[in-house]
Amino acid sequence: MDIQRELDVLIRARYPVLYLVSWEEPRVLRTLRQIARQHEKELFCWSVTEGWTTADGRTPVRASEPPGGRGRGGSPLPPPRKTRSSTVEVDQALEALDFVDQWGEDGRGARGALFVLKDFDPFITAPSVERRLRDLALKLPYSSYKTVLIISPVMKVPSHLEKDITVVDFELPGYKDLEAILDRIITSVSKDGSQVVDLDQEGKEAFVKAALGLTSAEAENVFAKALVMDGRLERLDVDVVLSEKKQVVRKSGTLEYYESDAKFANIGGLTALKDWLRKRRTSFTERAREFGLPEPRGCLLIGVQGTGKSLAAKAVGALWELPLLRFDVGSVFGRYVGESESNMRKALAVAEAVAPCVLWIDE
Repeated sequence: MDIQRELDVLIRARYPVLYLVSWEEPRVLRTLRQIARQHEKELFCWSVTEGWTTADGRTPVRASEPPGGRGRGGSPLPPPRKTRSSTVEVDQALEALDFVDQWGEDGRGARGALFVLKDFDPFITAPSVERRLRDLALKLPYSSYKTVLIISPVMKVPSHLEKDITVVDFELPGYKDLEAILDRIITSVSKDGSQVVDLDQEGKEAFVKAALGLTSAEAENVFAKALVMDGRLERLDVDVVLSEKKQVVRKSGTLEYYESDAKFANIGGLTALKDWLRKRRTSFTERAREFGLPEPRGCLLIGVQGTGKSLAAKAVGALWELPLLRFDVGSVFGRYVGESESNMRKALAVAEAVAPCVLWIDE
């Protein structure tokens, strides 16, 4: 199901608290603005640095107004809390939840509102915030058309809230999204005329697939980088896009982005393997997908040392023009219970994020 469609269904079904896991805050907010406009709901955003703002950036409550006053957004400012926590930030989080609870009590906003909490995960584990959020989760479905949405790249759901919060993975931009970004850049360059674009359809496909696993902003930046380096955008610049993925892989700590200049011409024997891999080089294209040709899933190489197994794995990345990730199984094991499993899931999640790629698992 499309992510916008999924969110729309959950909001209309009156799920009280949605936890959106994503690094792309602007892209998530664009989606939520579209849903809010579609259902004539108001949209408010909160952060610990800016407080509450409306969808167009106006602050709904002036800090200088007395408690209970109204700001430019026409929303009541909750009265100061009588009990104060040990940190100012937790107090701000509690007051943000008070704002959600009290909004609309004057009869305004019959269609409800969406309340977006940015980077709320550091505060959600505080006992008072956890209990306040749980109170809201139990109250909202029966009293109003209000939905709380937490946006954060880190998923942190306390055990007490597991049954009250619905987690939604806001996936990275897909092929069509990245293709639209590349087309927009090409159109802009074509109008300007100062730079050259030499890409056929297969070249565009290679560029877009190389960018899969990047955020919208990262993809746009690396496309522009490839263009301004030499004033041209051509098939050879795919390596510039692939190099950007080094940062994604390097930060994972469990995978290594492996650069290799190995070629099958330098490998003796393995004729059947070479033929199998060369035939499947085009299976990642859109044309192959439309034809119904499945992408290769994996290959297990077994043999004694020195027969070219690892060298063949290194050469596949260059042949298919895909990033080559080396997975060191030894780096996965941890000293604590559950740490090894967590590292394994993290490594596979990173590999899926930068897919299509070649995942090289060496003994």
